[in-house]
Amino acid sequence: KPMKTSSFALALALASVALAGCSSPVSQNQADLLQNPLYARYYYQDQADMMANYNIQNDPILKDSEKKGAIESVRTRALEHLKNANAKINAGRRGSFMSDTDYAAGNALLTDGTLYFGQDLNTLPGPEVYVYASMLLDPREGSGSVLFPDESAVNLGLLKSPYGAQTYSVPADQKDKAFRLVGLWDKRLGRLLGFAQLSQ
Repeated sequence: KPMKTSSFALALALASVALAGCSSPVSQNQADLLQNPLYARYYYQDQADMMANYNIQNDPILKDSEKKGAIESVRTRALEHLKNANAKINAGRRGSFMSDTDYAAGNALLTDGTLYFGQDLNTLPGPEVYVYASMLLDPREGSGSVLFPDESAVNLGLLKSPYGAQTYSVPADQKDKAFRLVGLWDKRLGRLLGFAQLSQ
């Protein structure tokens, strides 16, 4: 991503430094989002890049030793968080949404009994869309007909939002299953909005 060099961007950077400090509180909403490895990877990669950019551009802000130290501290911590997020992502089963009939895009990750959607999730706001995890590899198998939700599909609840990062818990008695697909199924319309095939 191209880095902004405006004074507004500098103000954002200082706010980022303050939020990332050990003693600075982070809002519960942001703290919850950062528990999502897909969101955390996006967030900490941007933060590390932003801090590194000050050095690359030899920004005048570096003349202030306190701010220079804060920038380096934030960059170091962001890289460590990024490493942890990538490790969690690599340990799980993941895939990207696709759709033949409507629209769905973004990334999904299933790990340790929790399903995560990344901040890039974008689908249609249907009237009654549910999230399902299934052992089915492809819902289009068999003469092009939609076979979803199949008998192995587990309903994880209503889609919280058609946009952005979110989290769903797999029922305790289903956690050990190696689900191969996540689907967005509109119950009222009987329509599969999109699906992601999961693999390691």
